Amino acid sequence: MRIFVFTIFFLALAGSSLTPQPVFAGELPYKLVMFETKSCNYCKIFTRDVLPHFQMSRLSFKVPFQDVDIDKEGMGGYKLKYRIVSTPTFTMLNRGKEVGRITGYLPKKKFFRAVRYLLRKAKKAERKFQRKQSALLYRK
Repeated sequence: MRIFVFTIFFLALAGSSLTPQPVFAGELPYKLVMFETKSCNYCKIFTRDVLPHFQMSRLSFKVPFQDVDIDKEGMGGYKLKYRIVSTPTFTMLNRGKEVGRITGYLPKKKFFRAVRYLLRKAKKAERKFQRKQSALLYRK
């Protein structure tokens, strides 16, 4: 019996992906969206130099990342406060609403610092949303 359980466990482990995935990505209210185009050289540099570090960081567990090709997908169904003027543009969303954005390429350290700042803003917006929701519940 032990051998059977060990074999099932080993097969399940071997079949699973070894890349880290955000555990609660579907439940998080935050999302970082990168708007890019195929002709954007800085988008390619970001994807090559910064994105792999972001995906392997602890920050990626807190903020799911999605890239949207403006040429193919348009705005990807997102309604933003302002139009996209240049690429890459990174937009932090909280429950589908824009909280802040980074316009242009940033090196790895500056990008991480900017994303942490946007995450703080998104958490503040989430707390405000939660207070508003609880106030509505108590009114009834």
